[in-house]
Amino acid sequence: MSDKRDDRFVDELLDAALSRYAASEPRAGLEERLLEELRARPAPPVWAWNWQPVVVGVAALVVVAGVFYFTRSPAPEPVQVARTVEAPVVAPPAQPPVSAPVVTARTAVVRSPQVAAPRLAQFPAPAPLSEEERLLLRYAQQATPEQLGAARLGEGKLAELRIEPLRIPPVTSEPN
Repeated sequence: MSDKRDDRFVDELLDAALSRYAASEPRAGLEERLLEELRARPAPPVWAWNWQPVVVGVAALVVVAGVFYFTRSPAPEPVQVARTVEAPVVAPPAQPPVSAPVVTARTAVVRSPQVAAPRLAQFPAPAPLSEEERLLLRYAQQATPEQLGAARLGEGKLAELRIEPLRIPPVTSEPN
């Protein structure tokens, strides 16, 4: 109870002080004194404000140039490719291995911007079957059509999947 009385006393004291402060008037001639002071001060030189936009512009250019300089990628180095020029051959030679280079009597170095990659007869290149693929192939060859259909549908798991119809009760509004 004492705390409420103390709080009320502080509030009343503060209200009284503020009401006295709000009712007071400034001394006569305040506006005139302020205007006289402003007139007595020297005006700032005109050039004092003109350098700031220049400094901001130069700083922006430095930042942009730095970003472009440090984020650019280096130019790719030219690739030198040696091509061979084959001498005319009367009979076709036996096929060398795919990775072995063909060496002939005369060779010439030709610079080309593109690297010629070996071309395969079939893409993707055939690879041997994995163990899982062999098992699946053996199952597919031995299974009956019914077993294959059941395996494809997950042995009836998809047939059991049902989605119940969505039921939304109507919205009612009652007056207050």
